[in-house]
Amino acid sequence: MNKHRRMLLDEEMKKELEEATETFERFIDLIDGCSSKIMEMSYMEIADGLFDGPIYDVHHCIYGGGLNDAKDKLLITEYVYQKANELAELVMPMWNTDKWTVESVRQDKEWLEVMKLADHIKTLL
Repeated sequence: MNKHRRMLLDEEMKKELEEATETFERFIDLIDGCSSKIMEMSYMEIADGLFDGPIYDVHHCIYGGGLNDAKDKLLITEYVYQKANELAELVMPMWNTDKWTVESVRQDKEWLEVMKLADHIKTLL
């Protein structure tokens, strides 16, 4: 392999790792934002922090394949990947329903399950 081709491959690998790392960091933010620390947030913090970003992050990280890339780059384990998919399966059905409110976050058992799973995932990272 010539030097120029090797440099191109090295740059491509570096870019892929940077993208996977960025997705991993967004994933950490997503998990943190869905954890039981929600219960300590004000109404506005929940509304701004939880409802503005997670749907996009769930789509990007989990359904968009970004988290799969992070797994392939060994930034997360298969187990964490599976738990992240479970988290998405809990969150997505609530989107755009009466469960997608601050009051629901504080009171509904579905959100309690989300928080418990997010707390568990945080211990694995």
